[in-house]
Amino acid sequence: MSSKRYFFVIKKYGGKFVYFQDDCFDLNKKWLFNFLEVYKKEIGLPFHCMVRLDLLDEVTVKKLKEAGCYCVRCALESGNDEVRNKILKRRMSKQQILTGTQLLHKYNIKFVLQNMLCLPSTEIKVDLETLMLNIKCQPTLAWSSIFQPYPGTELGDLFPEVTIDNITPSFYGNSVIDVPDKKKRIRLQRLFGVIIRYPFLRYFLPLLLRLPLDSFYKKLWSWNYKISGKELYGGII
Repeated sequence: MSSKRYFFVIKKYGGKFVYFQDDCFDLNKKWLFNFLEVYKKEIGLPFHCMVRLDLLDEVTVKKLKEAGCYCVRCALESGNDEVRNKILKRRMSKQQILTGTQLLHKYNIKFVLQNMLCLPSTEIKVDLETLMLNIKCQPTLAWSSIFQPYPGTELGDLFPEVTIDNITPSFYGNSVIDVPDKKKRIRLQRLFGVIIRYPFLRYFLPLLLRLPLDSFYKKLWSWNYKISGKELYGGII
């Protein structure tokens, strides 16, 4: 969108925050740095974008901050190296994840870490690895979903018996595939963000995952999501 068209939108509808819906905003550094300079001069509003943690370095994060980057969203997906790189093909090391999130903390950029639980060919210990890596990264919001084998995707094609009608409307709901310890893992998804917020709760997980408090855990998930949303955007919008 040209700056003239952007100013027309702001003048007509108002606005004080920009949300860039681009899966990899930091992929082309030359383009990004040029864009940020123009954006800072001509627009100057705080913004949100999506980045890859392995592409973040101090220069990039500093330029994002100077241009008005208020928060970012990053896909961690799994705390297990083999699952993240061989199954999900993220090609991202644990150290790159830790370094990237440390830089975001250093420059006071709030961030969401996206994660997937109940991935195929995995056990609950993989989900717990993901939880522990999130605790080390300390995101503003630890966002977690339950894997869904959407037809037409590479992982979805592993489950030809699953149709789009079989899949729950929300990826927070349930898993349509058989995974070990399914009930415990779905409870972990509900508790995931709360435990990142209060890490001492991880010591009670063996008990919490056994308790049939699913309705209460859903309420906890909803509460944490709302609180995190206020922390992410409350100072801006």
